[in-house]
This record gives sequence, structure tokens and C-alpha cells, in this order.
Amino acid sequence: MPRAAAPAPVATPPVDHGAGRDGGRRSAVLPGIVAPVVGAALAFGGLARAWYLWREPLNADEAVVGLAARRILQGHLVAFYPGQHYGGVEPYLVAVLFAVLGSSAFVLRLVPVLLTALSGVLLWRVARRLSGVAELAVLAAACFWAAPQAAVWNSTLEYGFRGVTMACGLALLLLTLRVTARREPGWELAAVGFVGGVGWWSSPEIAYFAVPAGLWLAAWLARHRRRGGLQGEPRCGLPGEPRGELSGELSGELSGEPGGRLRGRLPAGLRGRLAPWLAVAAACWAVGALPWLWDNVGSGFVSLRPGGYYVPASAPGYLGRLGDVFRGAVPLLLDLRVPASGAWAVPAVVAEAAMAATAVALAGCARRCLARRGPGPALVAGVVACPFLLALVPGVWLWRSGRYSVFLVPLALLVAVAGLDAGARRGRRQAGGRPRRGARAWPGRLRRRASPGAPGRVARVAVGAASGVLALAVAGSALVLVDTTRVLVPPAAASASAGANGEARAVVRRLESAGVRSGYADYWVAYTLDFFGRGRLQIADSPPSPDRLPGLQAAVRAAPADRQAWLFVTPTPRAMAQFAASPVIQGPSGLPERAFEARLRAMGVAFRRLDLGPVDAVLPARRVSFAAVGLRPHG
Repeated sequence: MPRAAAPAPVATPPVDHGAGRDGGRRSAVLPGIVAPVVGAALAFGGLARAWYLWREPLNADEAVVGLAARRILQGHLVAFYPGQHYGGVEPYLVAVLFAVLGSSAFVLRLVPVLLTALSGVLLWRVARRLSGVAELAVLAAACFWAAPQAAVWNSTLEYGFRGVTMACGLALLLLTLRVTARREPGWELAAVGFVGGVGWWSSPEIAYFAVPAGLWLAAWLARHRRRGGLQGEPRCGLPGEPRGELSGELSGELSGEPGGRLRGRLPAGLRGRLAPWLAVAAACWAVGALPWLWDNVGSGFVSLRPGGYYVPASAPGYLGRLGDVFRGAVPLLLDLRVPASGAWAVPAVVAEAAMAATAVALAGCARRCLARRGPGPALVAGVVACPFLLALVPGVWLWRSGRYSVFLVPLALLVAVAGLDAGARRGRRQAGGRPRRGARAWPGRLRRRASPGAPGRVARVAVGAASGVLALAVAGSALVLVDTTRVLVPPAAASASAGANGEARAVVRRLESAGVRSGYADYWVAYTLDFFGRGRLQIADSPPSPDRLPGLQAAVRAAPADRQAWLFVTPTPRAMAQFAASPVIQGPSGLPERAFEARLRAMGVAFRRLDLGPVDAVLPARRVSFAAVGLRPHG
């Protein structure tokens, strides 16, 4: 007897949490509640970034990215951030913007701001696929743009790779969700490989996003291998695109089987299509990560060695860094600590209560995610793994900057969105399937169901709570912004110059007017002056900082002896705010000006001093080496 053909898969209808009695699409919350909160968050995020762009001075780490971008435009290509074996991609974006808008500190910092805006859009798209409530996705993206203040601050600093890493990580999640929404492999799987490769070249920190993406993709591949094909995700939200979690209950209702498995099997021929697509995805990953591979194959994969990262001897080990994550980085991401200084922004009792409330709320959302099928459990695993992966980074001991921990923010927001959506769906099922009290539950007997408007009320509660959390987050970020501005730009420095980099530009002009074109300075001074000198100055740094631009050292050594200046920063609030708030910037390798002059006198070397405002330039009459004054040279 011939075997009956398997029925065709039934298309999953849109899941709408806000449907009213008329069956049409309704907003989960009135626009009068969501729109003002989202608008205020977007406006605050933009104004805060404008303040940082205008008032915070450029630092040497950013200046190195700008110098690398200028060299790229001259044909000198680099794989990584100069002087290290990790951190790439972003200098090329800076070079493109320099070619279009010109080379300046503002354009340099515009790149991470634009990348953050792109990441916000990607976060919205990911959240939109996780939730059938459109407002939840919008609120999550608005929160990402406006809070916490540590993330807002870091999104205006061009460190060479974290903006691209964030965008690639969220794009990886979005593409993974698109892949798992298909019934067979497609171009999205190749795009996953390429984006993952570019993100890996940018920074190994892409692993924070690769963990949930990899877990969900592995589950998809397992189902594909087991059934020879896949049931796509339910469609919910915008027409024409798959949205929402893979709802086993809903697909079970359609197929008549528990757990949502389709009756029968999809064509076995689809199995053969998976292996070629996986090979294409692997090849695309290699293409995206080609600069990383090219540099590491010849160096014994130095990028994977702990020695490839500059870490001071006093830095803590893994357990110490893990403790810093929970004691310092997590409160910083909740706006309970002030970026840059690390001081508490609220009393200890308030901080403990806020952390406890956040932990309970996030745990509740995680519990909802774990109770459902779909990418929710993978996202929970990513959030749980993030602190332990974060502690592997050697530089995370510098948690006060917040630059290492900002990747936890979008992952936590996505777990919150998925958890709230799962709660709304659970409320929808309870509202739609609860029998009338006292009714006999026999076969064929009709049960009274809740009105069609009940599911919308459940979603309105979820979105109303999310709106309140966003308003609270913006208020906390605004309060921390006030304290952050006091730390970054002291009042004396803010009133002394017009513009964030006025002092540095003045030093450059005075050096040029004095005929000085080369010299030595501390790392935080040298590259800042080089950037604003636009090639007219050649100021080299000194140990123990890495030698970022080796050609610069040779150029300074080749300069005339009486034109080699040794630069020393006057430790005043103006000078410290302009370059770096650390006493080690006084002179090359932290050497104070008085000690340097004493050694010159001991060697019988005459010198002259130039007052450049926040910087003094000491010019010896003859060439003086690092070793002659007791300093260790580069190399």
C-alpha cells in the first residue's frame, strides 16, 4: 500500500499581542506614554554625546587611531591598533570619514557615535524578532542609546575597535535569528560567517555575542540534521518578515502534535544542502578575519597569548578581575558608580537595593526565557557567561573606564525583552484558555474565553513597566552625567580655554613658532601633540608604553640635536585635564623636569627652557640619549 504523502507545513499566522475586538493591530500602550519617554531618552543620549564631543579633550589612545587613519590614506595599511596584536577595522572607517569630512578630533570621535547609532538600530531589529510587542523593542533601543552613562561616555571615545565589535556582535545575533527563521540554509548563513570574521578581526570580545549566537545556531543545526529541514519562526510584528521566538506551543496547535513538531518529514534532499552552506560560511569567516589570520600565522598566533596584552605588574589575576566585574563593573553599568573615578554615585544602602532589585528582575526575565523554546535560553547563557569571559581580558582590572564591560548592556536588554514577551504570551494563553469557574470540562462542551482585548491588556502592563524602567534609567544616567563631567573636566580647566583641545593646540603653535619640530614626551602627551601637529611635529613617546609608531622614533633621532625638545607637563588642573589625569605624564617615562635638568647639569650639558603654558620644553645643547639620563630606550 503506497505511503501517504506528508502534509505541507502550515504557515504560522502573525502573533499579535495587541489585537482588539476588531482583530486589528493596536498599540500595546498608548503613544502618549511610550513616545515621550522614548523621545526624552533619544534627546538625552544625543545631548550627552554632544557635550562629550565638545568639552572632553582628545586622549593619546584616540590620537593614535587618528594617526593610523592618516597613514592608511597615505597607503600604509595596518592589521591592528598600532603597537599591539588586537583591535582592527575601525581605523579604516576613520580613514574613510577623514577623506570625506577632513581630519579633525570631532570627525575622529564621530565614528564611534555613528557606530553606536547603528548598533542601536541592530538591537531594535534583534529585539523586534524576539518580541511580538513592537514597543518593547523600541524601548530597549532607546535605553541602549541613553544609559548607562559609562556606555554613553565610551561611545564618544575612538579606541579603534569596540564600536565595530558591538555592531558586528548585534549583527551576528540578527543574522542568526534570520538563519533560524528559514526552513533551509540561505545567504544569511554565509553572512553569519563573514560578520563573525570581521568581528573577530576587530576584537576577540565578539565572543560575548558569539556564545548565544553559536548556541542557538547549534540547536538549529541539530534540528535540521534530525528532521531534514526546519520549521521557520512564527511571524509576528512587521508584515513580510519573520518575528518572535520559535513558539513550540503555537506550532503544536497548528500541527496537532505536542511540542510543535511537524507531522511527517521535510524532503531529505535538504540535508545535502547544509554542508555546502556551512563550507561557504567558514570561507566567509576566513575572508572577514583575513588580516587577523595573516598577522597571526607568521607570529605564532601572538594575538591569543596573554603576553600580547600590556598589563602592569600590579594587575590582579583572574579571580581578582572577576571580583572587580561584580564589585565595580556591574554597579557602573547600573549608574551606581561614576565613570572614570569609580566613586559611588549613591549611598551604599541605595546601591545594594538597586542591585538586588535589578538581579531579581533580570532573573525573572531569564526564568521566563528558560521556560520557552527559541533563542531566549541561548541569550540567558550569553549573559551568564559574559562576566566570566570578561574576567579573561587582562585589561579588565581597569574597570572604572567601563570600556570593557559595555557589551553586557545589549545582552541584558535582549534578555529583558525576551522575558517580558514570554510573560505577555503566557498571560495571553491564560486569558484565552481559562475555563469558567464551575463549568464542566467534558469533550465538546464550549468554554467561555476572555474577551479578545485581554491579551492587549497584558502587553500594556509589560510595556508600561518597561517605560517606567527606561524613565528611571534616563534619570539615573542624567544624575551620573553631572558627576562625570566634574571628573573629566575640572572647572578650572573648563573656564580656561574655549573648546576641549585649546591647550594642546596652543602648545603646538608655540612649538612651531619656536622652531621646534621634534622631541620626546610621555605617551599621553606625545601622540596628542602629533595629531594636532598634522605632520609638522614629530614627538615620540617613551617606555614603558608600547612603541606605537616605530618610524617616529627614527625620525626624532635624525632631527638636529638643538631641535630635540624634552617636554614636561606642569601638574596643574588645566594641564592634567588636557592630557591625562595621572601624575606619570610629567615627563618622558615619568621623569620630573627638575630631575632631568639636574642630570643635564651633572653631565655638563647646557640647555634652555621654553614656557609653553601647560607644558615646558627643555632643549639640551647637544643630543641626549635615554640611557644617558637613566631611562630605558624602546626595544
